Amino acid sequence: TPFIDVPAGVLLNIGVAGGNSTSVNDTLKNFQVTLANGGTYLAVANGVLNPANFAVNPDGTSTAFTLFLQDQMKESATGTDVDFRVVHGASDAPTVDVVVVGNVLVDNAAYSNITPYLSVPPSSYVLDITPGNNNSVIVASFVAPISALGGRSAVILASGFLTPSTNQNGAPFGLMAVLANGTVILLPNVTSVNETNENSSVSLFPNPAVDQMMLNFKSPLVENATVTIFGMAGQIIKSYAVAKGSNQFKVDTSYLSSGIYSINVRGENFSSNQRFVRQ
Repeated sequence: TPFIDVPAGVLLNIGVAGGNSTSVNDTLKNFQVTLANGGTYLAVANGVLNPANFAVNPDGTSTAFTLFLQDQMKESATGTDVDFRVVHGASDAPTVDVVVVGNVLVDNAAYSNITPYLSVPPSSYVLDITPGNNNSVIVASFVAPISALGGRSAVILASGFLTPSTNQNGAPFGLMAVLANGTVILLPNVTSVNETNENSSVSLFPNPAVDQMMLNFKSPLVENATVTIFGMAGQIIKSYAVAKGSNQFKVDTSYLSSGIYSINVRGENFSSNQRFVRQ
């Protein structure tokens, strides 16, 4: 929603109910807050109503439905840049970094964290999501088209589930930008490729994958290579050896659970990282 005015200095009962509610009796959970006069706040209702029926957070943080409340919010940017905070609201995701062109924009954001304000020139950016302890593994990439948002403020919210199949088939992991006027911009998901040798570029098919996936090399490998599959937290799941001269390589994905993974192809003089989805 856009910012709204509410009474300050008094106890407010904020009730959250389902979209088909007809009265206060339909409230699912109630939160009591007292807000400061003249303050500007962000409120994010987040989490799951029954944590026992969902995947636990990898860092051990409670995923129970709650209210993330943040003060000192901005209704516009201080200058001509875009000012924004990032909210980690994906309950089954570990601590992550947000990387832009090799530079860490957000460092070690855990579930429920809200970052301080960041300012960037209005432009179009690719945001790479990596495990907090391993920026070489890109688990997802999103385009942030904010060229026309100079002088405006926003909240970038990470939401959804990394593994929908273990979370009652809920919405998949994604990023959205919410402007101060309530406008929501869904950030497009892209497959990110980070290579040091263009002649050894790799394409994946199909993506999403089910039982298997084919790696196709732009040109035959001039050296032996290793294919490694990583989980969202950066853990190695499986590695394969690929002989030089290969044009393609078939990867078995039948044993993987549904979710987002990263696959790395590494030789002596090149490295390729890409994200794929196991349905």
